[in-house]
Amino acid sequence: MRKTLFGPAGAGARLLTCAWAAVGIVFAGAAPAEAQSADSDIWTRSTLLGDPGGWRGELGADGVSLGVQDTETLLGNVAGGVKRGATMQGLTTATLQIDTGKAFGVAGGTLNASALQIHGRSLSPFYLDDLQTANGTEADDATRLWELWYDQSFAQGAADLKFGQQSIDQEFIVSTYSAVFVNTMAGWPLVPSADLYAGGPAYPLSSLGARLRVKPTADATVLVGVFDDNPPGGPFAADPQSRDAGGTRFNTTTGALFVAEFQYAVNSVRGRRHGVRRRSARPAGDLQDRVLVRYRTVPGPGL
Repeated sequence: MRKTLFGPAGAGARLLTCAWAAVGIVFAGAAPAEAQSADSDIWTRSTLLGDPGGWRGELGADGVSLGVQDTETLLGNVAGGVKRGATMQGLTTATLQIDTGKAFGVAGGTLNASALQIHGRSLSPFYLDDLQTANGTEADDATRLWELWYDQSFAQGAADLKFGQQSIDQEFIVSTYSAVFVNTMAGWPLVPSADLYAGGPAYPLSSLGARLRVKPTADATVLVGVFDDNPPGGPFAADPQSRDAGGTRFNTTTGALFVAEFQYAVNSVRGRRHGVRRRSARPAGDLQDRVLVRYRTVPGPGL
């Protein structure tokens, strides 16, 4: 049982980040042509493998993209905590996306399926014994389904509706620039994790639901969603990851989680319409100020 918020009381646990490595390997997708030219090398092209055999361009023309991203983190505890030492922990994420306009003639649609391969030994449970994990990718070792959803835009891109298996920390209660930092608090915060069943439908978990996004202006975005509040089902305090080790339980037998958020972009590019935003591809020119966040869990028979 983890006992404290930032580390054992009075210990003043300090972390030493020994190394941080993230490698994105995109096998197929519609990347900019200039980034995939034959003259580009490994240091300048947008993907590690470039466009081998022209497969990326061919599949991208049909609306298909497949990406694999690997993140390996070496962290150490040099003082405080419950144990001294260093450990390596990693996350490999595979994502398949299909542009339904190019693939099937259904304009404005995106099919997404992603899976996680989590490996290594996490720092927080073995060296710190804290609640707020030192690294945002920490989780039990597993190979699991992450997200499986369909997103349809309408009103000329001013709104879109996403439904299916979703991890809501990809869009709700998260800073645009959180990916710059290692610590979990830069992303999905501790409070909903501690208050919600199974920590809520956030990494590495996800749950069935629907999310509506509306952009009334170029600077403002409104997000409203409803999801199953307990991804694996079961008691509040039981280990949620072990109850659904593969991510395929698709629980709908518990309560509903309603969440809404208003976002305001301070320095957005006028007239830009954002597509589906992922953790590894957020617009670098936007500073999103979340000024209103509300979430509520309603016990009941489920969705």
